[in-house]
Amino acid sequence: MAKQATRKDSPLSKPQARTRIERLREVIDRHNYRYYVLDEPKISDQEYDRLFRELQ
Repeated sequence: MAKQATRKDSPLSKPQARTRIERLREVIDRHNYRYYVLDEPKISDQEYDRLFRELQ
C-alpha cells in the first residue's frame, strides 16, 4: 500500500511556506500575549514548543 504524503514529506512551495510562516507567527504571538500579558495560557508548553520549532 502506498504511503500518503504528509506535510513533512512534501515540501511547500514558496507562497505556501510564506503563508505558513505568517500563520505560525500570528498564532505564536497570540499565545505569547495570552501567556505573558493575560496570564491565561490556552495551550500546553509542549504544543507551544512544537509551533515554535516548526517556525524555526
